[in-house]
Amino acid sequence: MDRATLHSQAGQLFGWGWQRALASGLGLDDRTVRRWGNDIAVPQYVDALLESLVALRRAGAPLPGRWASSRERRGARRELQRLCALAFAEYRVNGLDNLAAAERFGRREAMVVAEALEAQGNVPAFRLGRRIRDLARRC
Repeated sequence: MDRATLHSQAGQLFGWGWQRALASGLGLDDRTVRRWGNDIAVPQYVDALLESLVALRRAGAPLPGRWASSRERRGARRELQRLCALAFAEYRVNGLDNLAAAERFGRREAMVVAEALEAQGNVPAFRLGRRIRDLARRC
């Protein structure tokens, strides 16, 4: 894989900040990804990985959470905050009164909210907890 192919495929998949997204998904430093195609060759496993992710995208399947584009992750975070705010509005009195404001929630706090909602004992709270948990895993 040459530098131009890497830039085009990864740019289409991840959008702005694709070097950081790719490095994060691979567990590498983003400087290593930036050097590919310039100083060092792109590893073959990266070519195979990008082909697999492109195939998933073409099939209409969502990319796994660690490979989602920055736009998708931002949208998921906004939706997660919206659901946490909804959980606070509806269930704050019932077990969520010891948590901070929902506007500043990250993934860990959302998992706590999901756990508390699932333990509420009613079906709507449980379903909301599952939605929050699923969304937090994608962020």
